[in-house]
Amino acid sequence: MKHHKGKIIGFVILAGLFVTWLVTSYLMSMQARSAIPIPLTFTGEYCQGNDEWKPLSGSTTINALDGELRLHGHFNDVFPQTNLHFYLEHLEAWLIVNDQEPILLTLSDHEWSQEDWNVKWLNWYNESITSDDTVEIRLINHHPLGNPRAYQDFLTNLFMGNTKTFENFILHPLDFMMRSQNEFTMLEDVLVCGQLWRTLGTFIIVLSLLLLGVAFADDVTASLFGDSLWSMGGLSLFAGGLMWLDTMDSSLLAMPADLAVCGAQICRMMIGLCMGMYVTTFLNGKWKTANQIAAMVVGFADAVITLLCLRGTVLLRNTLIPWCTLQGMWLVLMSLGCMIRLRQVERKIAPQLYAALLLLVTMGMELLNARFGWWHRGIGFNTVFLATFIVFLVWTVRSVPQAYRAQKRVTEQENELIQSRVAITLSQIQPHFLYNALTAIARLCDLDPQKAKKTTVDFSEYLRGNLDSLTQTLPVPFSTELKHTQIYLDIEKVRFGDKLNVEYDIGAEDFMIPSLSVQPLVENAVKYGLGKKKEGGTIWLSTKEEANGWRVTIRDDGAGFDRSEPVSDGRSHIGIENVRRRVEMQSKGTLDIQSRLEIGTKAEIWIPKGDIVNDDSMCGRRTAGA
Repeated sequence: MKHHKGKIIGFVILAGLFVTWLVTSYLMSMQARSAIPIPLTFTGEYCQGNDEWKPLSGSTTINALDGELRLHGHFNDVFPQTNLHFYLEHLEAWLIVNDQEPILLTLSDHEWSQEDWNVKWLNWYNESITSDDTVEIRLINHHPLGNPRAYQDFLTNLFMGNTKTFENFILHPLDFMMRSQNEFTMLEDVLVCGQLWRTLGTFIIVLSLLLLGVAFADDVTASLFGDSLWSMGGLSLFAGGLMWLDTMDSSLLAMPADLAVCGAQICRMMIGLCMGMYVTTFLNGKWKTANQIAAMVVGFADAVITLLCLRGTVLLRNTLIPWCTLQGMWLVLMSLGCMIRLRQVERKIAPQLYAALLLLVTMGMELLNARFGWWHRGIGFNTVFLATFIVFLVWTVRSVPQAYRAQKRVTEQENELIQSRVAITLSQIQPHFLYNALTAIARLCDLDPQKAKKTTVDFSEYLRGNLDSLTQTLPVPFSTELKHTQIYLDIEKVRFGDKLNVEYDIGAEDFMIPSLSVQPLVENAVKYGLGKKKEGGTIWLSTKEEANGWRVTIRDDGAGFDRSEPVSDGRSHIGIENVRRRVEMQSKGTLDIQSRLEIGTKAEIWIPKGDIVNDDSMCGRRTAGA
């Protein structure tokens, strides 16, 4: 017995601890259940405007657009000496108990302020009302855009219980639901009221700050993404802020009462501006200009509205109709620009434009939803934005390494372009050409001094043009390249005389072309086309503008060559390839050469309309073309 005495004492202690744990858990569970606010229902009849009284039931749908609402009946299961909690969405609410004096629930007087207009939960201490008392409630909708769900939200969100417990319940509904088996008739509203959207909003704000950090790093290094990262980062930041503030429980958060409504509206304003900035990165031409002007107008209007409301000059609710009208017009402009741009862009950019267009349409639907109440509290925009944000995030994660690999390739191409400019410049200043030109000038000094003087000036202009091309990083006007080519031909005509004939058909000059792209092709026609024919020949130089670009044609009736045979003159081949590479890199154009023996050669340069590339900064920045 003594041997087992210690074991028995240990067993009793363990059993006592287990029973204590069970009792404590039971008491805590009962306390938790009793602490959960009690949902209330209002039973009776209602009258809206001048209509007749109708019975009120759980399936009754009441539209706040149809005028003032009067409710007559009683609260079910209500107790005196308790706190009642009402959800007021831009409503003025009056309570009349047993035909006594009306009690104004929303205000201490009849003067409205920003705070009074806010969406909020109202805590009202019930001194004596019981389920047997007759209660009349008057609700007046002050929302300028309609707010059709306001009366319905009031009726489905009536609670009784301790104020602190109620606030914890609304701010953290999922915690209470896991602790209680009670069923709530407004389960959807409880879930939407804040905790879910605040969690998602916090997540998006954190990711938006990361996006803005990447945008800053990109801006100070290579600027591969332009303004798209900045705009999407800002859009995400304010969308996350809107998810925080535009919820049923925003008035219960630890912040000034006006901040919820004013902060939410400022977030909407900034979302519109950031969206405009994002869309502008894809537009071009007159649509880009129009969107930039609209952004300045809307931004100025937003700033004026914000300042007037902060000074108390106007109430924010009185600015909603003009603001929504202006915002709606801008959304239409941006949507049209996106749809037109979709017909022009590359396939890899199209998904971003489709996502932007979807978000624009959703923002427009949200403006209409404020009037017609199709869904609850921005769920449409929040859901679509989350999907769009995920798409953009995935695109960013995939694009950053691709963009930096592309940047590395662009740097290599830039070095090639520099070497190409040097090589082609040196190829134009060859010893035999200098010797021939100077010899021709010396011969003219005796025969025709005036022509010798002109040729000397032409020769110096030719040399200066070639040397200038070493530092030329942008395409030049075609007229500049044409003048350089004409100077070269004038010098060669001194040597060849009547054996070199030139005909011009210049149908267009108002476009840009890489420097030293036409003259080397003309030189090849002279040296390897006409120069190999005893009788010489003719060179035709023509340009014309087409629907999508410009075409430059250099044609000769010289010796020609067989393209199936290898090129015997390495220097000529290098010069042509340099021209081809620079036309492709700087103008996104093409060079096509066709030739037939004893017939001649034709070289065509095609310059598409659109943007041109500065090869000193080919890191994603673009320079407007002609």
